[in-house]
Amino acid sequence: MLVGVGEGGVFPTATRALTFWMPVSERAFAQGIMHSSARLGGALTTPIVLALVAWSGWRHSFIALGLASALCTVMWVIVFRDVPAEHPWVTTTELHEVSRDGAPARGVPARTPWVEIGSRMWLVTIVDFCYGWSLWVFLTWLPSYLSDARGFTLSAMALGTMLPLMAGVIGDTMGGVVSDRLFRQTGNLRFARRAPLIAGLLGALIFIIPAVMSHSAQGAVFGLALGFFFLELTNAVLWALPIDIAGSHAGTASGMMNSGFGIAGMVSPVVFGIIVERTGRYDLPFFLSSGLLLVGAICSMFVDPTDTVQRRAEWPSGAPEGTCAC
Repeated sequence: MLVGVGEGGVFPTATRALTFWMPVSERAFAQGIMHSSARLGGALTTPIVLALVAWSGWRHSFIALGLASALCTVMWVIVFRDVPAEHPWVTTTELHEVSRDGAPARGVPARTPWVEIGSRMWLVTIVDFCYGWSLWVFLTWLPSYLSDARGFTLSAMALGTMLPLMAGVIGDTMGGVVSDRLFRQTGNLRFARRAPLIAGLLGALIFIIPAVMSHSAQGAVFGLALGFFFLELTNAVLWALPIDIAGSHAGTASGMMNSGFGIAGMVSPVVFGIIVERTGRYDLPFFLSSGLLLVGAICSMFVDPTDTVQRRAEWPSGAPEGTCAC
C-alpha cells in the first residue's frame, strides 16, 4: 500500500513538470519517452527479479528494487528543476523555443478550477479506465496466463512476459511521435490526439482476441505483443491531454485522469481472477477487456483537447458553453 501511495504521484507530477518544460508540439513525444521508459523498466525487471528470486528468495528482490528507487530519488533531487529557467544546462535559445510554443510561465493561480477541469476531464478519465483495465491485465496476469493456460516453463515465461512489454516500449514512443507529427502537419490538435487513441484501442482489440483463441502458444505471445503495442500507442496521448486541456493545472487534471487508471488497477485483476477461478477459462476475461477497449475507442471520438480550462475561463459572463469569446 505504501509503495502504491509513493508511486501514485509520479506520473501526474511528471506531467505537471512537462507543462513547463515542453512546447505543445513535443508534449506527446515527451510523454511517450517517459512512459516507454516505465515499460522498459518492467520488461527488463521481469527476468532480473525471477533470477534474484531463484538465487536468494523474493525478499532480496524487493531490497534490490528499493535500493534502485532510492538511487533514482537522489539523482532526481540533484538534477531536476521545476522550470527550465532555473536549470544551468538550459540555453537561452531553448528557453525562447519553449516559451514561444506555448509552455506557461512559472506560477499557478491560487484557485484551482475543479469544476472546469472535471467537466473537461471526465471523458478522458473513462478512456483511461478502459485503457488501464487491459494494461493491468497484462501487468498482473500475463505470467500466470503463460504458465497455467499455455504451459510455459519459468525461463520461457520470463521471455514470454518480456516480449509484450518490449513491444509496449516501442508503442509508447511511437504513439507520442505520431500524435505530435500529425499536429505539426495538420495543425488540428483534435485529430492529432484522437487518431492515435482510436487506432491504438481498436488495434489492441483486433490482436488480443485472436491471440487468446490461438492454439499455438507462440502465436498467443506474438498476438499479445502486437495487442500490447497498439494499446501503448494511446498512453502518451492520454497523458498529453491533461497538459492540452488544463495547462498550468495539468497536475490536478492528470491526477483526475489517473484515478480512472487506479480504479481499473484495483478492479481489473480481481475480476480477472474471479472469472478464471469460477470458469477455469482465461479467454473470458480477455474478451471483457476487449469490450472495454471498444468502449474506450468510441469515447475517444468525442475527446476535445482544444476545449481548454483557460479558454473556458475567458468566456464573457453569461456566454453559453461552446461559444467563442473573441
